[in-house]
Amino acid sequence: MRNRSRSSGSTLLLIAAISASLAAQTPTKSTIRVANTDLSWTMPKQAVLDALKKNENNLVVRARPKDESEWWVIDQQAKQASACLHFDEQGKLLRIDRSWTPTSSNADDFVKALYNLVSQHKTFGDCVVGTSHDSEPHGESDEVFVGCQKGGIRITHMQAEAEKGKISTVSLYEIIERPE
Repeated sequence: MRNRSRSSGSTLLLIAAISASLAAQTPTKSTIRVANTDLSWTMPKQAVLDALKKNENNLVVRARPKDESEWWVIDQQAKQASACLHFDEQGKLLRIDRSWTPTSSNADDFVKALYNLVSQHKTFGDCVVGTSHDSEPHGESDEVFVGCQKGGIRITHMQAEAEKGKISTVSLYEIIERPE
């Protein structure tokens, strides 16, 4: 059973606020590019998954067994996630967390990726920043969320115990909400 810090409840409220803000402010755009595939926000879930699977480099898997609402797209060549897709109850894309995580673990490359993500937006508008910390018996994670009127960013640091010692990773995601 997971032990969550006291901040995790406020994190859910922050994510809800970020989602509401992004949904209200995201410019209307009917298509989005994910893992070298053009997708439409109105496509049914199976059509989205089939389109992504056409690229032989993409591995498309459920985030959790028996959960149809969240799917990972893994770049098999880079050996890392390129996106996480979130679907609503009707099977429509709700949110895309698009990875900007560099393939190297070099701090300079991470800062360049963060700079490139932020600089691609002319302005994010008003922003809210929040943090969360989760702790489990074999590891822990720290997240920083930046939710803005015109975009969002999630930075996650995870550490886990493995057979050969500790594993530490950092990921950088752009949060993109479905335009209303």
